[in-house]
Amino acid sequence: MCLVEFEGAEASEVSALLRRAGFAVSRASVGAGVFVGGEVPPDVVLLTDAREETAGGAEACRDLRRAGYTGAVIGVGSGLAPGRAIAMLDAGADDFVGRPFDAPELVARVRAVLRRRAAPTAVVWGGLTLDRVEHVVRARGRPLPLTEREYALLASLIEAQGEVMARAELLRSIGATSAGVSSNLVEVHLSRVRQKLGGDARLIETVWRRGYRLRR
Repeated sequence: MCLVEFEGAEASEVSALLRRAGFAVSRASVGAGVFVGGEVPPDVVLLTDAREETAGGAEACRDLRRAGYTGAVIGVGSGLAPGRAIAMLDAGADDFVGRPFDAPELVARVRAVLRRRAAPTAVVWGGLTLDRVEHVVRARGRPLPLTEREYALLASLIEAQGEVMARAELLRSIGATSAGVSSNLVEVHLSRVRQKLGGDARLIETVWRRGYRLRR
């Protein structure tokens, strides 16, 4: 674990927190060149922009990727600036944690990213293949033209491997947790997924009063 661009009291506090959770922690700046050459790179980089500039953290993330770093990157920045998270993720980060954050959340996110990195890059169910790296689902080898929400729903069902997913779980998978969301949001998007699946639409099964699942 390497903290990049952390400064002052926050650097000390986050380092101590992660060490208590069992991680070996070092510190560096983006320009230090510690992720290339003959040195062993860290599994995770926790990257912040101490100046809190919206574009700064994203550019630092790009610098890491250009330098050849292929490990996990978790961005840290102001949770009050939605554009900061989007910019960091688009630049190649695996996750983003907004300030203020609590200790258990930060540790849990680090562990979750490491689990995802260790998981297989592809998940197969019947004629469907979920490619986690390319962020695409293929039906019998054919990439499906899914929107982000359609992809999230179908990916969640593939990951569930035939287990029933409740409607509330599927809503969370597309980030729709507000009480004000449309009551049939899941149904609308799943209907579109079925249309794009064509002859494989029957794979998505409605389980009365329980939710949805994929069948063989």
